[in-house]
Amino acid sequence: MWIFLQELSEKQIFKRLVIRKLHLDFEISAHEACREVFPNVEIQAFNLGQCWWRKINSEQQLRTSYTNELRKWLKLFFGLKFVPPHDIENAFVELVSIFPNIDIGCLFSDYILHTYVENDCLFPPAIWAQEPLGNPR
Repeated sequence: MWIFLQELSEKQIFKRLVIRKLHLDFEISAHEACREVFPNVEIQAFNLGQCWWRKINSEQQLRTSYTNELRKWLKLFFGLKFVPPHDIENAFVELVSIFPNIDIGCLFSDYILHTYVENDCLFPPAIWAQEPLGNPR
């Protein structure tokens, strides 16, 4: 698709298409395909909450142990997307430090750590975390 758009741009307006910033879903293949054609593109991912709820619902132990205390703790993770990318690791450590049930909580926190927080993860904080804008929509 990206190559098609690039060729269409060159054919129709005789200019090479340059994309500086692009919003994509959390699909690693879409990110890779885009970077192949536009190596300098800044990708911002969306639907983070949807990905995390899918994970929660996919783990039977999380679903069956969904106490009020665990529910409140899991909801705190959804605030991470409003933390500046350089502060995500510290915020994550804070959340882990208040585990209500380490055996159950680690099912979710390990997934978040390995997929969204640590160095060389699939979706680093730079593509999904940012401080809220000062002006509301």
